[in-house]
Amino acid sequence: MGKRTGKAKLVLAVKMGLVAAMLGLAAYLGIRYAPYFKQLINDPSNIVQFRDFVKSFGAPGVVVLLLIQVLQVFFAVIPADPIELAAGMCYGGFWGFAVCSLGVLIGTFLLFSLVRRYGEPFVEAFIQQKHIKKFKFLENAKRLEFITFILYFIPGLPKDVFTYLAALTPIKPSRFFVISSIGRIPSILVTTIGGANLMKGNVVSTAVLFGVFGAVGIVGMIVYRIVTRRMDQKREQAQSEEEPQS
Repeated sequence: MGKRTGKAKLVLAVKMGLVAAMLGLAAYLGIRYAPYFKQLINDPSNIVQFRDFVKSFGAPGVVVLLLIQVLQVFFAVIPADPIELAAGMCYGGFWGFAVCSLGVLIGTFLLFSLVRRYGEPFVEAFIQQKHIKKFKFLENAKRLEFITFILYFIPGLPKDVFTYLAALTPIKPSRFFVISSIGRIPSILVTTIGGANLMKGNVVSTAVLFGVFGAVGIVGMIVYRIVTRRMDQKREQAQSEEEPQS
């Protein structure tokens, strides 16, 4: 029994060490190269400068981009699209997609685990209270997994905010990682392919690609607003019905 306990503690220590190392490297990049991130936040059109920044590292640029993507999951204020565009411009549509997807998966795993460990106080350190209240309906929503997929699938919605809040719901971690990863595929793939096409000079095809995807996003956001409004109304109605009984 003692050996098992000792082994479990060792495994936990190794996992925590890896988490600390990954977050430490990502934080170092965030602090060391803050001007580049500031440019992206203020004007996402500075994508060329960001691409040159990634390429300046040479082969290790893949790791740098991966860590930046991990950092972006934690800090939703950093826009994801320029990072994905740069990935496509630097490494092509497929490999750019692979790097971004891996970074998102690692970041999501770390973030989800930390929220599950430290709860709502950890979320409040990164997310404004108004956003937390806005998605309170997720806590008791029926068909939670389906709703989670839709939230990650619709372009333009704050997916990284959902990661914080989804960890507060009863959803199983393994199923959440699969659902959120699949839901993100179209958005990441379209953006990295768009970046690769821009590097090839295919401006028209890129514009058409983003135009179609943007139209899908607009429709999706309209549907999302209608659905969430109805769910909020049902939640408020249920609360008003419970109050007289209490």
